[in-house]
Amino acid sequence: MAADAEDASSVAAFEANHKADLEGRRAVVIRIPSTDRELVLVPVKARTGKDATITPLYWGYAVPVHLLSLASTVLHYSRLVAVFDLDETLLMAHSGDSLKERIRRNNKTKDAKIGELRSLSSDDGSSSPSRIEQQKQLQAELALLEAEGKLLQQDYEMVDFYRNDPQCRVLVRDPGGGMSVAEPTWEKSRNLQGEEVMRPVVRLELNGKPCWFTRIKPES
Repeated sequence: MAADAEDASSVAAFEANHKADLEGRRAVVIRIPSTDRELVLVPVKARTGKDATITPLYWGYAVPVHLLSLASTVLHYSRLVAVFDLDETLLMAHSGDSLKERIRRNNKTKDAKIGELRSLSSDDGSSSPSRIEQQKQLQAELALLEAEGKLLQQDYEMVDFYRNDPQCRVLVRDPGGGMSVAEPTWEKSRNLQGEEVMRPVVRLELNGKPCWFTRIKPES
């Protein structure tokens, strides 16, 4: 996003686009080829130059692919399911309640897709190419929802066990189907009142990714 400073029409077009994006709270998203990241250009106004002139410009962020759609989901459902730290690492943060809500939405969506598939199968019985394509698409979506539902249920079982276990342990499902229990370490932290407390923390490596469990209110 740039304008030719020597071309008045180019500058005017840039400023018009910037104003529209700023007022509409829009960002420009560009997929970076051959990577798993996107370039997000956010319209801002900044002071530039020795005279600190206020200038319209786009501030760029390189973020993981689909991060914006995830953030949109967070805002839509008013639930904190994503935390960003200062080096832009994405951490997934779920509570038992947020996982139950995701499981509920997964089941609701799955039931709707099953209804659509039944409706297609029970209509006039025709087998046009478009109808067959729709059925295949719905079957693929159902398979994805089914897989997601199983993963969400496994996550919920781990969080629920950790939440209710007096020793703050985590029940881990091994790749072979077996079960094991991970013990916590007790680390110094501060509660919501700023008081120093010992917080139980379980650090695991699940599917090649770090996964942490802790209690916001360790005294409860």
